[in-house]
Amino acid sequence: MDSTSPKLKTKTVGIIGAGIAGLSCAKTLAQAGYIVEVFDKGRNLSGRMATRRNDFSEFDHGAQYFTTTDPDFKKEAAGWIGVGVAQLWSPRISVLGDPGPVKATTSHAKRFANWVSANIAQLRSPNTTNVERFVGVPKMTTPAALMARGLSVNLNTTIGSVFIRPQSYPRWSLKSKENGVIKGSFNIVIAAIPAPQAVELFKEVSPALTTIAQDIKMSGSWAVMLNFNEKIDLKFDAAFVNKGPLRWIARNSSKPERGGHEAWVLHATSEWSESHIDASAEEAAQLLIKEFLALGGSPPDQYQAHLWRYAEATPPLDMTFAWDKENNLGMCADWLNQGKVEGAWLSGRRLAENIIQSLSDRDPLKNYYSV
Repeated sequence: MDSTSPKLKTKTVGIIGAGIAGLSCAKTLAQAGYIVEVFDKGRNLSGRMATRRNDFSEFDHGAQYFTTTDPDFKKEAAGWIGVGVAQLWSPRISVLGDPGPVKATTSHAKRFANWVSANIAQLRSPNTTNVERFVGVPKMTTPAALMARGLSVNLNTTIGSVFIRPQSYPRWSLKSKENGVIKGSFNIVIAAIPAPQAVELFKEVSPALTTIAQDIKMSGSWAVMLNFNEKIDLKFDAAFVNKGPLRWIARNSSKPERGGHEAWVLHATSEWSESHIDASAEEAAQLLIKEFLALGGSPPDQYQAHLWRYAEATPPLDMTFAWDKENNLGMCADWLNQGKVEGAWLSGRRLAENIIQSLSDRDPLKNYYSV
């Protein structure tokens, strides 16, 4: 084979997951000249940086806000603000209850205990005044839509397997549950999805990535969205809750460009959510509304609930990304990089930068052929 003709094709990348990590990775690679195609099983971009709508309001029922500490992400967020897809949110924040001693309840007790020790000040008394909190406008998904401009994104496409097509170039093929084998193939495949889903995707093709992902405990989280015909009498817009099943409550309508209808979002603790993982949405909603009333809230005029089955790793890793250089397979996600929106964005960005550097340092045709 002519060693020069397929070199452009060595830059074909399939990315599974159109959340912030996947889009960050895709955008960085595309800007470097890679041919990128993104797949996501959902109907919308943005993963857990999500928005849901009913007849009265839109709710940020996933990520509630994002903060910026890394210089690169600060620059990215400034760009979002500059074009009007993000704004500063300055809520009146309260801290309710005393968390007391924090106990590890999983098989990763030692690692969890170390993480708690490092973050105990924030857990016990979250900084409610000096932290700048930002939100997407007019909804949390808007920054992701900006990131996706110019990218090839396939929604409603559940990638169920990654496999080698014999005697093929590029090496990797993908198969979706909806449409079968994806047209075209890729030299690089990246998973920007929850750890349990990454295990299923890579278990036959990458022992290295599978080992990393299968060691992660990811917990669910119930979110309840409440509508009110009148403003309720609470003297704060958001609160960290350190007692009972709830961990966070927020007046969604206090965020910029969210409309005038009174709307609140409740988030349950991961421990409570896991113990109610099989509950119906109605049952979970009723139980958590009861807790909201106990905190001084009012009965809602309308409500709905959503379960984020893989909401967070406890604790998240601190490895930024994972890269199997022998097979040109990778993972990026918030659970690989301290959680949060910033962690997801940096995970995708750093993986892309690693790929660009590593493939420029070696024969671009290495590892791409299979007999």
